[in-house]
Amino acid sequence: AFKEIFENVLEGILILMTRPFRIGDQIVYDRFEGTVEDIQTRATWLRTYDGRRVVIPHSELFKTSVVVNTAFDTRRLEHEFKIANAEDMVKARDVIAKALQSAKDVLPDPKADVVVTNFDAGSVTLKARWWSKSRISDVLLAQDHVVEGTKQALLDAVIKSPSRPAPV
Repeated sequence: AFKEIFENVLEGILILMTRPFRIGDQIVYDRFEGTVEDIQTRATWLRTYDGRRVVIPHSELFKTSVVVNTAFDTRRLEHEFKIANAEDMVKARDVIAKALQSAKDVLPDPKADVVVTNFDAGSVTLKARWWSKSRISDVLLAQDHVVEGTKQALLDAVIKSPSRPAPV
């Protein structure tokens, strides 16, 4: 038991010295994601986005990868849109690109782009990529604005999605 306590305290001191994340950062550890509320000598306290507290012993935290979502001010997001194979791919790319430029919470720099990532007998996949602020609330709002705006723009341009077979 003393060995575990010593490990937690030592690794807690190392975390406090190296500062891989700070109070207020949004991190992903194992299956938990949330905001760092406190960094104590033995454990880090994480508040999940659904309001739960996760206490992570430093002996575990120090030995496992942690994603720090707010380490940088901005974050790149992406979403795939499928269009029917018969649709004009260049037109669809332009429509999606314009929707990205006008979407609220999408940062103008670096510039958003649209790339073709796949095609098959029934569809072409276009991946929209854009930057937003890195906090989860900003990420979700930007994604909502992009998906909603792009869907409407594709409908307005009469660009069809691939049809799905009728259920049997």
